[in-house]
Amino acid sequence: MSPALLVLTVASLASSAAAVDSRSVEARVAVSGAELAVTLSLPDVSSGRRVPAVVLLPGSGPSTRAESAPLARPFLRAGLAVLTFDKRGCGASTGSWLTASLDDMAADGRSLLDWMRTRGEVDGGRIGLMGVSQGGWVAPLVASGRSDVAFLIALTGGGVSPRVIERFDYERRLHAAGVTGADLLAARAAIDAYFAFLAGEVPQAAVTRLLESGKDRSWPADLGMARVLPSDAQRPAWSWVATFDPRPSLSSLRLPVLAMIGGRDRDPAMEVQAWQAALAPNGDPRTEIRVEPDAGHVLTVGGTHMRGIFNEAALDAMAGWAMGVVRPALRPYGDFS
Repeated sequence: MSPALLVLTVASLASSAAAVDSRSVEARVAVSGAELAVTLSLPDVSSGRRVPAVVLLPGSGPSTRAESAPLARPFLRAGLAVLTFDKRGCGASTGSWLTASLDDMAADGRSLLDWMRTRGEVDGGRIGLMGVSQGGWVAPLVASGRSDVAFLIALTGGGVSPRVIERFDYERRLHAAGVTGADLLAARAAIDAYFAFLAGEVPQAAVTRLLESGKDRSWPADLGMARVLPSDAQRPAWSWVATFDPRPSLSSLRLPVLAMIGGRDRDPAMEVQAWQAALAPNGDPRTEIRVEPDAGHVLTVGGTHMRGIFNEAALDAMAGWAMGVVRPALRPYGDFS
């Protein structure tokens, strides 16, 4: 059964969310090779209730709990607890996100999910995951093979492979810069070498030689590849960018899934098509693919990634979907049945 596809027309925007009554618990969670600083934010609900919850898995690059706060608030308003954390090497966490592979990030997510299940404030049978951008690849890996994930939300990411996304972004940069002809061919050769390097097929020097060959031209700067090119020693942690296929983990999901797609994101039609194919075996009637026509990446308007104004109404609708999945199972403290 194909998942439902909804095109939302949520028009209400707000630059700052309504106040949320909540309390929080700060802790440190041990993961392989690091400790993550976490905040468990709890909604203002009547005492004696164990609440459903969501673990928020952030996007690419450095990320802290403060940066995740705008995405946590809609869930708190809906009555769910939210776990946010500083990524490895960010904020108060140890380790380094630069040397963390996709598998490392998924292992971190599993450790956080396990920690959440030990909390007396949280209904351990009603904990979901939300993957933001890059986290959309991580969340299905966390959920795969587990029966204790109540729902999964992928917020503008996860359906299309990282290789396709990165190539799309590089091509877009070149187009915006007006790169054509021989320069465009040279830039594309560098992109091909970059992916071959990440996959372990050629050394880093093969990429740097191509970039240096264009030092008198603008296209290397237009690409911006030199800024993100890992060393030969770092490469294994980044090989997934060239090799990871999200389809197996997505197709294995047998739980409610919500794919949120921004209509002004990179290529929403490509993202919708990928999600429809991957979720075809899902079978859960609550699974949906939603497109917000006026929103970009991470459902922002007038910005990308975590910048710009968030479409708060669309975020509230997302949190409402999650609460609709878990609402029937609120249980009192001490009831672990």
